[in-house]
Amino acid sequence: MDKITIEKPDNSHSRRKIPPHLGALFRYLIAGGCLFWVFYDIHPGRLLETLTVKNWLWIIPAIVLQLFSFVFQGFRWKFLLYPLGKLSWLRTTQAVYAGQFANGIFPMRMGELLRVYMVSGWLKVDFVAAIPSISIEFLFDLIWLAIAIGIAAFLIPLPSVLVNAVIVLVIFVIVATGFFAFVVFWERKASHGHHDAGGFIEKLWGRINRISHRLLDGLQLIGFSGRFFGALFISLLILIAQTAAFWLVMVALDIHLSFWEGAVVYLIVHLGTMLPNAPSNVGTYQFFTVLGLSLFGIDKTAAAGFSLLVFVLLTAPILLAGFFSIHQTGLTQKKIREDILTLLGRW
Repeated sequence: MDKITIEKPDNSHSRRKIPPHLGALFRYLIAGGCLFWVFYDIHPGRLLETLTVKNWLWIIPAIVLQLFSFVFQGFRWKFLLYPLGKLSWLRTTQAVYAGQFANGIFPMRMGELLRVYMVSGWLKVDFVAAIPSISIEFLFDLIWLAIAIGIAAFLIPLPSVLVNAVIVLVIFVIVATGFFAFVVFWERKASHGHHDAGGFIEKLWGRINRISHRLLDGLQLIGFSGRFFGALFISLLILIAQTAAFWLVMVALDIHLSFWEGAVVYLIVHLGTMLPNAPSNVGTYQFFTVLGLSLFGIDKTAAAGFSLLVFVLLTAPILLAGFFSIHQTGLTQKKIREDILTLLGRW
């Protein structure tokens, strides 16, 4: 694979180092608290008994579906990036897998920045221009998540707490979709000039103004793109593939739930882990898995064992594919960090 090269400007930018200790401590406290709740009243011997795959034949299609869901995401991202330039689905998929690897070893989903960095180098566009495509991906995921949980609510009885959460989610999706539609059809005056004269406040406001206009421009380009609805449909395929993979692991571990019940559990996990937290969402993933299974009467020990196995079985292949993808680019953590700071510094 070709190396990613970013042209650096001659001028240097001052960098302020903010100690991340408090933020990191808070994130890991949440992860630790979730794991404590999952395992605090479980007998170790009984837990070990649950860590057994009853039928490995179901694991193979589960892993294949999980891997292919990120191939679908590569196709979707190719469509959303089309206004910025043509990029093959192999490139976008490579960036998606690399981002997943970074998400697995760094907190706060830093892999999203990594994959934006990669495609901005390949497309030879600025870093900020590629960010709107990520936000549209997130919106698409929320739309299908709300629809899927809504359908499930008609098929099986759901707890009132979950129903209320779905109502809040639907309201948020409606507001976010309305905002996106407003931005797409909003006729704005261009404001991309560099006006860094004046004091600190004026310079800061000028930078915020430039970045916001670039982001809004990106949203408008995507909204008017002919591939917009294709990307929306692919988002449904991603959700179906990941839900099926999750349920197949249930079958392999002899968790007796119907597909729709398994889908509800996965949707709860998916919703609960959308907010960035610890690497690979360790802790919150197990917490929401056990919480979802408990809604259908699954014993907490069995649920805890399943939360560990499904996490490893569906995460490890993605991390391996991501490691291979990022290795092909020749990138290093130091180079990525320096180039992202350089690109952001231009704005």
